[in-house]
Amino acid sequence: MKRFQYIIILIIFLASISKAQSIESGIGVSLNTPAGSLSDALGTGYGGTFMVKIGVPILDITGSIEYIRFSEKEVADIKWSSAMWSVNAGARISVLPFLSA
Repeated sequence: MKRFQYIIILIIFLASISKAQSIESGIGVSLNTPAGSLSDALGTGYGGTFMVKIGVPILDITGSIEYIRFSEKEVADIKWSSAMWSVNAGARISVLPFLSA
C-alpha cells in the first residue's frame, strides 16, 4: 500500500511540474548605431530578433537569434556594408517573485 501511495505522490508531483512549464516566444525590431572605428566604415544597423523563454519552476531558460544589416557608408570612394548574426543563450533564477539573478 505504501508503494502505491508513493507512486501516486510521484505522479501528482510530475504532473504539477509539467503544468508549470511554459514556453513563450516573441519577435523584436532592433536599431543599432556603430561605435568607435566601426562607425567610420558602417552606417546605422537595423534588423530583427526572435526570442524564446522556457520556464520551469524557479529557472527560466532564455535564448534569441538576431540578424542586423548595417547600411552602406562610403569611405574613400569605396562603399561598405555588413551584416551580423547573433545567437544568445542563458538562464535566469527566480529568487523571489520580484527578484531574479
